[in-house]
Amino acid sequence: MFAFDVAEAILDNKNLIKEAGVGIGKSFGYLIPSLIINKVLNIPVVIATSTIQLQNQLLGDVEQARKIVGNLIAETVIGKGQGNYSCMKRAFNIGKTKEFPEDLLEKIQNGTVNERSDIKNGISDDLWDQVKVDSCTYQNCKFHRDCAFYKMRQDIKSGLKDIIIINQDLLVAHLLKVNDYRNPIIYENSLAIIVDEAHNLEEKTRNALQREWSSKKVNFMINNIDKVLRRNQLYKNEYQAKIKEFERCSSEMFNNIFEDVKKSIRENDELNNEMRHPVNVSKNKLDSLIEIFELLYDGVQLTEYAHESLLDNTIEQMEDFMILITELCNQENSKFLFWLTLKNKITIFFAPKEINKELEDMLFLYDTPVVATSATLTQPSLDDPYHYIKNSIGFNEEYGFKGDIESSPFPYKENARLFIADDIPSPTQNKESYLEGVSEYIIKLSELTNGRCLVLFTSKEDLNKVNEHLYEYSSEFEIIRQHSGSSQEGVISSFTKSKGILLATGTFWEGIDIKGQDLSQVIIPRLPFPVPDPIIQYKTSLYDDKMEVLMPEMIMKLRQGIGRLIRTDSDKGIVSILDTRAYTNYKDQILNSIPLNNLVPFNELKDFAQANGFVDSSLQKL
Repeated sequence: MFAFDVAEAILDNKNLIKEAGVGIGKSFGYLIPSLIINKVLNIPVVIATSTIQLQNQLLGDVEQARKIVGNLIAETVIGKGQGNYSCMKRAFNIGKTKEFPEDLLEKIQNGTVNERSDIKNGISDDLWDQVKVDSCTYQNCKFHRDCAFYKMRQDIKSGLKDIIIINQDLLVAHLLKVNDYRNPIIYENSLAIIVDEAHNLEEKTRNALQREWSSKKVNFMINNIDKVLRRNQLYKNEYQAKIKEFERCSSEMFNNIFEDVKKSIRENDELNNEMRHPVNVSKNKLDSLIEIFELLYDGVQLTEYAHESLLDNTIEQMEDFMILITELCNQENSKFLFWLTLKNKITIFFAPKEINKELEDMLFLYDTPVVATSATLTQPSLDDPYHYIKNSIGFNEEYGFKGDIESSPFPYKENARLFIADDIPSPTQNKESYLEGVSEYIIKLSELTNGRCLVLFTSKEDLNKVNEHLYEYSSEFEIIRQHSGSSQEGVISSFTKSKGILLATGTFWEGIDIKGQDLSQVIIPRLPFPVPDPIIQYKTSLYDDKMEVLMPEMIMKLRQGIGRLIRTDSDKGIVSILDTRAYTNYKDQILNSIPLNNLVPFNELKDFAQANGFVDSSLQKL
């Protein structure tokens, strides 16, 4: 059925939105009709995913689909964002340093390591930032003939490939260029654009549209302003002092924002350094900053400067910063949303509020038919299960149609059980006691399945705290922890070899595919409600009841997490939720929305585990 819907969408030039559960053969559902029509019309198909793992998986799926339809020749290329690729030029420019591993540097220089994923044991963000592709000069670079990034860009733009597999970030970057009448990144007149994992499209689009400013970036702009205005005859008498004053005021603004956020985090246990925070700045201070900045901007505009590229870049930077500080003065009526992150430094971000309208204009009203699909697009309890996702991504049925939901064919009733803890402290009341309770439960639950547990956290902070507790309790199973800069493939490999307990967050909620007994239990310590950051607060303000946003967001992510467990019709296992709210507040909504609804008490879990051969006599001690 899915394949017929896709064929109809492509041939009738319509958009399609469709949910296809795990095991339906979703990728074959769109690859097979795409390959057949491609061979008739000789026009490439673009497939956009949200994870690199799915991109790599699709390479194998294309090969199988090609054989199914009669061994058709299908030239395929994978395109990723530039931050995934190493840069030979930057690697040679670094030279030998104590900080950067010499053997890795040589591998980048000789083309052995072309992508971050080629580094088996992972690499820290700080090190990778020194050698990743940044500000590429393309054919003007002397290394371009040996550059994997340059070759990829040529391949996805040429139109000579049959299947172009990119990530959603690259798709949005391409759409932005086309929308601004600039050179496209990928082949422009494709047969269709298929957006897999479309539940992530809103966030991926926001990330592509967002602009950011840190104190470091402001200082870089100030240096450029100073270089330009030094050529102005009024520099010493007027601009030099104003530059210093602007530098002081901007530094003071960032420092004040930083102190306010740190204070909020100290006073509220629910806040942390990982999340997005609102940007609060005094209007009087912003007005003073704007007044000085406008004077400097006028000066730069009137200055003749020999290096036109520097002048143009400085004006572009100043115009972007002007948007930031002027729109910050009136956030409520602004067309932009503002937020900040702390991490190693304070960074202010802003992006359009109406991402759905941006997507409707750029993607769904585009001349090419679009297929938006995922295993978790709908809210089954609603009259229109697609209602929330359609509003979020700008899908308009006037230009397309909804496909019937195709549920997973896997035998969840026979092969899986759901457990919800009802005797653990609430995560929203006593967090320390709750995390201790979670750790104790993980020990008990891991014994049911003889390890082989994936524990999915909603924050790194909780992950790290539970990791400490598990070491204190001396778990009999090896603890594998996802850490910054680690390769997902490497972490999964360590987990399957150890048959232990994997503590993970972020991308591990979706896209990973561990079949068989290597993964026998998924443990979800906390329901994945979205953090009440400025983006979510804005979205909830558009509805009468905030749960019209919070519940669909939580259910979509919960379904993704649960979907890690059963990957084939013979897989068996347990899903355990250690958040009492899942039992006391939201049990009906959850059970009506997930494929696994065989809810059982802990004692029956032991019976299920023994019956399915997860463990033997070791269960007697539980």
